[in-house]
Amino acid sequence: MRGPGGLLQGGLEGERSPTPTGCHETEAATHELWQGGASALEVWRGRRAQGDSAPTWVLAPRSSSGLSPVEGLPQTASAWHASRYGSLDQGFVHRSEQARIRTLLEPYQGQLDAILDAPAGYGRLTSLLCELAPRLLISLDLNSDRLRCVPRLPGVCLLQGDLGRLPCEPRQFDLVACLRHLQHLRDSAERASRLLDLAGASRRLLLLSYYQGGTLHALQRRFMVLSGRRKRALGWCTSAEVHQVLGIQGFRVLSDRALLPGLHAQRLLLAERKS
Repeated sequence: MRGPGGLLQGGLEGERSPTPTGCHETEAATHELWQGGASALEVWRGRRAQGDSAPTWVLAPRSSSGLSPVEGLPQTASAWHASRYGSLDQGFVHRSEQARIRTLLEPYQGQLDAILDAPAGYGRLTSLLCELAPRLLISLDLNSDRLRCVPRLPGVCLLQGDLGRLPCEPRQFDLVACLRHLQHLRDSAERASRLLDLAGASRRLLLLSYYQGGTLHALQRRFMVLSGRRKRALGWCTSAEVHQVLGIQGFRVLSDRALLPGLHAQRLLLAERKS
């Protein structure tokens, strides 16, 4: 497990908030805990013991590029959202996705103590996941320019890191949410490995999305790649592939449905670890 070597404050919509009283002491304690090999939850518990009831520090790894915003990129969550979901069709997909996720997770409100959202991006799911009233929501993403825009809500802890090296121990979260990531992994072995890691981090629930072929969306995407309008092909997988990997980690699938049947390739899946 690799621990971060630096800290960053990030506020709602990317604005910096005043440093709370005692944050410098908390920062030093966090460094000590992490350098000693502590997991994300142990860091959080250590800070809770010092009276930090709403952890909002961003724990960031050492990087030559640092965490400064890059010129030309969106600087707020709303700007990131508009650049990705500003069109009518993408806006409809986003709203459909949010509604489905809320329906899937609503029965667990107040039951999930610790949640991992990875990749968190600019915090598209942060407010929705906070509706579940977790004590801790870790938002993990490799892209610091998006991560700095995650809403700074109570209980949210921001981590810059790689999903391929999750900074946690096995079965450490009540819910692991991984949306809009697996379709970027074109190699089936890499997808399976990533799924095993994500599922292994959850002691109860796993929420994920993946892209399945045979839809209008899949045909459109392939045409765009062949015509040169898109540079990268997506990673398509089958339900059987995903279910098989989750079964290895001891999960049973509660729901696995297409977001927009026949139109969009994305499927949303909720799985629960067998007791």
